[in-house]
Order: sequence, then C-alpha cells, then structure tokens
Amino acid sequence: MTKEEFFKLADKYAKGTASKEEISFFEEFLEQMHEHQQNWNLEADEKIRLRILQKINRRINKPQTNYKSYRGIRVGAIAASVLVLIFAGLFVYNLNKPEKPVKKLVEFKVKKTERGQKSIIYLSDGTTIKLNAESELIYSSFAGKAVREVELKGEAFFDVARDTLHPFIVKTGNVKTQVLGTSFNINSYAENKDLKVTVATGKVQVSDTISNQSVFLTPNEQASFNFKSEALTKQTVDLQEYISWKDNIIYFNKVTINEAVAILEKWYGVKIQLENKAIGDCIISGKYSNDNLKNILDGIKYIKNIDYEFTSGQTIILKGKSCN
Repeated sequence: MTKEEFFKLADKYAKGTASKEEISFFEEFLEQMHEHQQNWNLEADEKIRLRILQKINRRINKPQTNYKSYRGIRVGAIAASVLVLIFAGLFVYNLNKPEKPVKKLVEFKVKKTERGQKSIIYLSDGTTIKLNAESELIYSSFAGKAVREVELKGEAFFDVARDTLHPFIVKTGNVKTQVLGTSFNINSYAENKDLKVTVATGKVQVSDTISNQSVFLTPNEQASFNFKSEALTKQTVDLQEYISWKDNIIYFNKVTINEAVAILEKWYGVKIQLENKAIGDCIISGKYSNDNLKNILDGIKYIKNIDYEFTSGQTIILKGKSCN
C-alpha cells in the first residue's frame, strides 16, 4: 500500500464512509504494524490525523459487549499509539518503498495456415512475411527488444525491413537464421529430409545451434540442414524453384511424383493416393501459374501417362505403371 493509498483509506475510516472490507483491511494493517514494530515515515495532513483520533475516541468511549467490540477497543488503542508516535516522529514506516517489479508476460501471437491456405503477415517493424500452407509463425512485438525474433514451422518467405541495430532472427528447430534486412525463404516442413534456407536479396547467416556450424548466404545461395545427420551445407540453386510459391506458381523441377503429391495436397487441401506405389518414383517437371488442380493433373497425365480419378471432393487416386 502506498502512502497516498494509506491516507485515503484512513480518511474514509475516520469519516465512517469505509466499507466493511476496507475497515477490516485497515484495522488488520494497523495491528500488523504494531505487532512487528515496523517503522513509519509518514507526512499526513493535520485534519486527517485529527479525524482519525476523533473516530478512535468515539469507538473507545462506546459501551462494549462482545468480542468484535473488544477488538475495536484494541485496534483503537493501537491506532492511537501509532498516531501519537507519528506525531512524535518516532515511528518510521516507509510506505513508499519501491514495489517489486512485476514481470510482464510477453504476449505472443500465433498465425497458422491449414491445407489450401496461405497468409500474409505484416510485422510492426515493416517486415512482410508470406506464410505457405500448413505452416505456423510465432511472434510478438519488437518494442524495446535488442533483436527481432520469430519462430517458424513449415514454410515462409521473409521480406525483412532493414535495421542494422536490431538483427532479425528466425528460429526453426535447431537452426537459426539471422539477417539485418533482406529477403529469403525458409522451408522447414517436418516431413522433409532437409531444412532449406534460400536467399533472394542481401546477406543471411544460418547457424546450427547444436554443433555451432554456420554459413553465410548471398542471393541464389541455399543452406541445407539435414535433420538426420545434422550436417549444414551450402550450394547455389535456381532461386525461382524455391520462392515461386509466394507468387502462386508451382514449380516442379525434376521432382518425384511423391514430392509433387505432398506439394499439391498442401496447396489444394486434398488427399492424393497412389494406386500403384511404384509411380511415386517417377520424375516430372513443370511450371503452373495460378492453375486449378485439374489442369495440373492433366499435365502430369500427358507427361507421364499417369491417370487420375476424383473419388470424392477431397480425395484423388493416381493410376499408372512404373516409369522404370
């Protein structure tokens, strides 16, 4: 209780306008001070002191017949002695001692996309993030923080606002991607063998927090982190293959049917089954811009003679022979 709060409550107590809860709290407070012989350091208005004394005197002079009244006499006597000592300057109780700092909880925001969904997130620093399907971004306000940090599951393209004093960090499991201001893509789907960071502009540092391996990337370079071996490697790649999704372009560059199926399921929110598992190893290539699923399946059918059938609105069966 601060000094101001104490005198406000004391004034209400003296006037007789305090509630039952406030009276009980105030009397308990006085008793505890008296019991522990705590020190005071108070400066009160004379009128408040006089009103408290008058109120106490009225209570003491009333006939008492029960325990509650008896307690009132005791509290009154305690209050009177405390006030006398306040006047004498002998009790010094610091009601203005600094309160323990309350640790504010950081309010985290979570943006999650389902199959067939994509989302754009605008952060407070000016950074724009495009979140791919079946992905999740965890972030909070950057105000007053030395670093701008977010956490990603799945895939996202980051266009980071430049701030040389506050690095931007993306945490994806054991991998940390750090920049000052640049654009890059991170693919960290759990079902993949590797986590991939691909740079479009600027310079990016990718680190493995377990082995402390680290690589620097510039445009058209990619870092791959193998989940099994925990090896971090660097290579030059075709940038469009890894970032075209943000412009609603599906880019198949010598991928297997199995890999293509995983992408199509995320993009269109469907379930695709292979009647013959052997066709899963067939290699395909193709580029599809804002195409519907039927057009893409027709393209695969034409290239590899792999037919398809919609068994329901959300389930598709691919049929065909091995490509070997």
